[in-house]
Amino acid sequence: MTKCSENEWQGEKDRRARNRKARLLYEQISKKLLRIMSIKGISQADILKTCRENGYPIAQSALSKILSYPKASSSSGDAEEYEAFESEPPYSITLANFLQICKALEVNPSEILDADPSIDLEDLPNQPDVQSPKRFPLIINPSEDEFKGYQGLYHCYFFPTISSETQLLYGTLNLEPSPMNDYCKATFNLNTNKCDDEGKTIYKKYTGKLAISPRMSSCYCLLENKRIGELCFVVFRHMYLNNESLKCRIAVAATASAGDNRRPTIHRILISSSIIPNEKMEILKAQLLLNSSDIFISAANLEKLRNQENPPLPQQVAALFDTTIPKEEYYKLSEFQIRGIDIPLKDRLHAICMLRNASTSPKYNKVGSKADELIFNYLTELFESSSPEE
Repeated sequence: MTKCSENEWQGEKDRRARNRKARLLYEQISKKLLRIMSIKGISQADILKTCRENGYPIAQSALSKILSYPKASSSSGDAEEYEAFESEPPYSITLANFLQICKALEVNPSEILDADPSIDLEDLPNQPDVQSPKRFPLIINPSEDEFKGYQGLYHCYFFPTISSETQLLYGTLNLEPSPMNDYCKATFNLNTNKCDDEGKTIYKKYTGKLAISPRMSSCYCLLENKRIGELCFVVFRHMYLNNESLKCRIAVAATASAGDNRRPTIHRILISSSIIPNEKMEILKAQLLLNSSDIFISAANLEKLRNQENPPLPQQVAALFDTTIPKEEYYKLSEFQIRGIDIPLKDRLHAICMLRNASTSPKYNKVGSKADELIFNYLTELFESSSPEE
């Protein structure tokens, strides 16, 4: 055995570590390609034929090497063979061949490359061909029971995050299995209510994944727009639907506000499997406010509602304000008024905190089951009454 310096040995160790990592990545790519071939019923011969038709023929030997990449830990146990395996550079997969194979399989290359080299696909939880007594608390495989009734196209409505804009924003959320059926793909298309120089509507597209936590009774959707560098996190309540399909939900979104002054923002989203008419959204948009169980309304606005004729406020509801509801006086004060007072900064900040602690502002905002129930009942009655009689 040839002697080498400590630096040389460290360099050799680093090189072998890189080789092992590369082998793991190539093996993951090979497994993913094989899985999608199995799902779509595509053979190697089919791939070779499609590549030839696309004007980029691939040799059978090259395709076989890619699809049968040796395991990164391959070794017969013999020390010399293992040493040779560790020292040998990994067989690389050329980018051109990889892209042509993905084209033949009609799959986005990013779907294949989105793999953690440290994870063996055969050991992943929630795979339909793996029998495992223990599952991860976070379910990602769309074949699991938790996803029944949740996949499909949804219509989304929410308030803009610019105070000067009042028109509701509309978008569509599509939940579907990934090409390899190993996660639930989420695609969100947002109508910005703005047009470009040619008068065409500007849309923003987000892509991501949906995960479900049965323990938390929640669905988590992380959406990304790589072009503008934006992430949006959407959460809504989960329940087992079995043979039914999800009709609607009130979700909460954490994102950055629109406009020039971008800040962390939280808002609600109404998700519906059916398009909601504009006149009905004028009513339902009340559920997009950050509501609590108590309803605070000014005397002036209450008087307007009492005098409103279409639709009228039910007399029994209006009567509540004259009998059982205790009246209490409240004050409205802008924080900027305090900040403009000529007193020491410490005193201004202290005063703001004192008033905030004594105010009626809630500590958090929760989308309660009653909010989902209200939307469900309203839309159910709406669409059942509008459907033609059989």
